[in-house]
Amino acid sequence: MTSSVCDQAYGTTFAAFNDHEVSRAAGNCALRYNSLLPDDMSKLNVLDAGCGAGRGTEYLISRGVKRIPAVDISPLNVNTVNKRFKCKEKLEFQANECSITDLPFPDECFDIVWCYGVAHHTHD
Repeated sequence: MTSSVCDQAYGTTFAAFNDHEVSRAAGNCALRYNSLLPDDMSKLNVLDAGCGAGRGTEYLISRGVKRIPAVDISPLNVNTVNKRFKCKEKLEFQANECSITDLPFPDECFDIVWCYGVAHHTHD
């Protein structure tokens, strides 16, 4: 999926999500995934791959993650999440535009890669 298609399909929709909608989605993630992840995530380096509106980011924050690099193919999504999370206390967050199939990070530099609702949109 190209960045322009992603902006058209998801960027505009995700940009309209308010904080309550993002938090509600994070609660849904908690119901599904809490039992699969470590209890203490505060010291883990977690990549949010395909961050969209930040629903997964909000969930990871609720689990105590303090450092979350994020990527998304949509420039609009990147702008949206950077605005949404720039003022969160005690959080190191930065989203960048790139494809999850061509990440600008060295191999094995993350403890967990969170990729929720994204992989099925890739070509590979």
